[in-house]
Amino acid sequence: MNRGERRRAERAQKKAAGRRDPDALFAEALARHNDGRAGDAMKLAEQLLSAQPDHLDGLQLAGMAAIQLGDADKALRFLGDKTRLDPDNPHGHVNHGAALQMAGDLEKAADHFRRAIALDAGLAEAHSNLGVTLRDLSRFAEAEDAMRRALGLSTEPDARLTVSLASVVLSRGRIDEAMALFDEALLLGPDNADTIYKRSLCRFAKGDFAGAAEDYECRWASDTFVSEFQDRPEPSWQGEDLKQKRLLVWAEQGVGDHIIYLGSLPALIADTGGVCVFECDERLVSLFARSNPGTEIVAAGHTHKTEFDFQIAAASLTLQSRIRRPGQYPLGRFLSPDAERAAEISARLQDAAQGRPLIGIAWRSSRHKVGPWKSMPLEEWAPILQRRDALFVNLQYGETDAEIADAIRATGADIYTDPEIDRFNDFEGLTALIDGLDLVVTTSNVTAHFAGALAKPCLLALQVTPLWYWGMAAEPIPLYASVERFWQGRENIWTDVAGNIAARLDELNIPIKS
Repeated sequence: MNRGERRRAERAQKKAAGRRDPDALFAEALARHNDGRAGDAMKLAEQLLSAQPDHLDGLQLAGMAAIQLGDADKALRFLGDKTRLDPDNPHGHVNHGAALQMAGDLEKAADHFRRAIALDAGLAEAHSNLGVTLRDLSRFAEAEDAMRRALGLSTEPDARLTVSLASVVLSRGRIDEAMALFDEALLLGPDNADTIYKRSLCRFAKGDFAGAAEDYECRWASDTFVSEFQDRPEPSWQGEDLKQKRLLVWAEQGVGDHIIYLGSLPALIADTGGVCVFECDERLVSLFARSNPGTEIVAAGHTHKTEFDFQIAAASLTLQSRIRRPGQYPLGRFLSPDAERAAEISARLQDAAQGRPLIGIAWRSSRHKVGPWKSMPLEEWAPILQRRDALFVNLQYGETDAEIADAIRATGADIYTDPEIDRFNDFEGLTALIDGLDLVVTTSNVTAHFAGALAKPCLLALQVTPLWYWGMAAEPIPLYASVERFWQGRENIWTDVAGNIAARLDELNIPIKS
């Protein structure tokens, strides 16, 4: 069928839709939707709406099909029209909120879920969706309240919502209670990979690395894990002798994770022999290759045509290393910046500092979903930035000019940004910059990992329950020897953290250079 014929067919189809009974057309679309054929349902619903744009059930069905198809724009258009035409229908607001969640507009999504609750306080789905949205906004106390209301309204146990509640309780620092909730959810769905994966995070927080490592292997079957599994033909390495063998350690997750994984390699490979090929973010390749001459470093995605004797995911290898060789932690210096660039950058730093201590700062994470939870807004840094005897050096990636200008006005701090370094793409430059500092103060982002891997003194601001690799307050063995950890006492409250770090800087009393 050529283009002209297709257009004529589409016009004929629209005319036919206009002649068909709207309820019959809707019934057919609904049947397709219930059969899991969202694309077919969408086409039929759009035919219906072309003839009758204010068909409420048609708008709702088209919007829900669009959500299933991952089309946020269409979902917002159809469900927005639905709530505009039918503003007192609580289910319409729940669905509109779901479309806004999908589009990433969480505040507006929460508003629609609250509107649904105002219209029908007994609608468990509205409370549940509100709880999930508030969790993603890092408003954990409100999220817990909403989720508990949803569970109280549910007519039967809800494993999915119990897991969401467990994750929120863990984020609030109540580890034993969270573990009990994960176990409760597993009684309802014993083989649910997402539940087992999320329970691993609770076990990490308890310091149970063996149990956590076993649970963590379920991450690949979880629909909430951020990395993709590499389905390779080689057998997974389980600790076999690697003499005369080639092992691929393939990349997963983000840059900070890649730095952690690199730190676990030397001791493990020394024990087993063989050749290790390590995948990492391409921005790290030259730095990692210089720092680990005994390991072949390649950019992620460049090994799919190469054969190996064994393969293993990078996090799985690191966890095996942590279990088998706990004595290798905390890690010392294992990154080596480019000497020429380090000298060049150090000269710029010394010229800017004029003898003052050089303190690097980074305050934000862009990591999906957990970034806001890990970030300490720069306006919270006043107790730290009010020091007049230091030059603060901007290590934060992304757009920072406005935040820094506001901080300078508020505190009088002297904050220097090296104009020659792209802090997001130039990791050779960033590591050389960090290596030229006296100390780093940062939240949980890639800066902390670079500082730890360079053995640079680092004061790390952490949320109540940080990501697994930072440990909890009771965990005696940190990941990096040079990193001191400072935890929130309450979620989303950074006041004590900033004050404690400022006090620690006073104790350290970094000398002024003559």
